Amino acid sequence: MLPQSLDETYERMLCNIESRDEAQQMLSLLCYASRPLSVDEVTEALAVDIDGLECYDPKSRFTGGADDLLRICPGLIEISLSSDKDNESDFDDQDDEEDEDNANSNTVGVQIVRIAHFSVQEYLLSERIRKSRAANFALSGPTEHGRISKACLLYLAHDDFLEQTLSADLVKQYAFAKYAAEHWHRHLHYGNHQLASQLLKRISTLLTTRHILERWITLYDPERPWHTRVNYEPVTDHPSPIYYASFLGLEGVLADVLSVTAADVNAQGGYYGYALQAASLGGHEKVVQILLETGAEANAQGGVYGTALQAASARGHEKVVQILLERGAEVNAQGGYYSTALQAASARGHEKVVQILLEKGAEVNTQGGVYGTALQAASARGHKKVVQTLVDAGAEASKHQ
Repeated sequence: MLPQSLDETYERMLCNIESRDEAQQMLSLLCYASRPLSVDEVTEALAVDIDGLECYDPKSRFTGGADDLLRICPGLIEISLSSDKDNESDFDDQDDEEDEDNANSNTVGVQIVRIAHFSVQEYLLSERIRKSRAANFALSGPTEHGRISKACLLYLAHDDFLEQTLSADLVKQYAFAKYAAEHWHRHLHYGNHQLASQLLKRISTLLTTRHILERWITLYDPERPWHTRVNYEPVTDHPSPIYYASFLGLEGVLADVLSVTAADVNAQGGYYGYALQAASLGGHEKVVQILLETGAEANAQGGVYGTALQAASARGHEKVVQILLERGAEVNAQGGYYSTALQAASARGHEKVVQILLEKGAEVNTQGGVYGTALQAASARGHKKVVQTLVDAGAEASKHQ
């Protein structure tokens, strides 16, 4: 009997799949990957045993390339050559001072694996599939993101990969390494809390084991996500594990690292100078609180933004701004790209942060930084409401000229 609807068609196709575990893993990866994946990347990812051995097992790697993948999920995936559009990635808005070098992650013409049609993905994510015979293939975003993060971490921890000198040939051989390095923490943030807590020790190991940390940084610099080319030179001068845990907003990992190491929360290093600046920039409130409670200096000067308060103000993180001010952050401290927190908030048009800073005594006519004054910063960016707020607070027009 022929199926009467697309749902029935997909249900029948899924139920007829022979390699169910591999198919489930592939469909999950294709539905939730941060960017289109190549045949080689998917093939390598499928060699990670997430639930059993919990490791990357090269012996289980499929060797038939695209043919193997099509055989695993017949009719549900398609393979085509990549285009420029496939190389586009979603990055956070870059600041003026940050250099952009948007190198392509995939070479045009590489074989890319995709879900065959949007209706396939819609069915896999729907409630309808959960009531069908294909219920085992139902996908849940938080669970799948967590599993992909785990696969990435397991792949990066493979001994043979870590023991070999990083080269273009090695990256080609371990084709999933670049994706794993770039995206394990992104999938982690979307994953469910229970699975994230199970991965805590693996992440702590990555950050505190020197050769694993340096391999990760060499493959991908998390502070410069728009730099996608691999740096094949050994990286030995890098920030502390505390810095990276803070920058990525991993409060559980940070607490674990602090409990097992004697690292200094005020150690200087990294593009943003200190762990507190890095956490403040990302708006990671719990991390900021942990750092302050363990002795982080609220007014430490360093990095591109100068102070943690300036970093939080530049990104409009109101709660972090308030936390820092409550813990003694100097509202008129100068230094960094924007010179003051008020100029940073004004340049980016963060009205509420501007008001908070003014209420705490921010000097409206302070000179310095790339724009000169807060009023110049707001005017240059066309933030009319901020301009009016500053003028009402006593900003001098003569300072603006």
